[in-house]
Amino acid sequence: MCLLLMISFKPLQAQKSWSLEECITYALENNLQIKRQELSVQYNQNNHNQSYFNTLPNMNGQLNFGHNAGKTIDYSTLEYINETYWAGTMALNSSVTLFGGFQIINNIMKTKYDFLRSQSDL
Repeated sequence: MCLLLMISFKPLQAQKSWSLEECITYALENNLQIKRQELSVQYNQNNHNQSYFNTLPNMNGQLNFGHNAGKTIDYSTLEYINETYWAGTMALNSSVTLFGGFQIINNIMKTKYDFLRSQSDL
């Protein structure tokens, strides 16, 4: 009880008073709409960069390797023999679009204007 009385008589400290400039700066730094729009600008910039990469050829590679061991029958001597098989395959695929009805070029221009629009919105 005594502790409660001592705490209640402690002088209260006022909060810091903010100037108009500090309030505006704080609001701009912590505004969720502005942060969301900044993310939108980054997203559209990444889409624009990706549209340039879509003009490059596509290449995929694959490598498979296997090992099998076991017994089999040698039909000339009719005996079991131990055999080991090593097998491997490699594949390389590539594709490039020679002409797609200007779809790639139009997509580059579209993503550029989307990026510029999101910058102006910000």
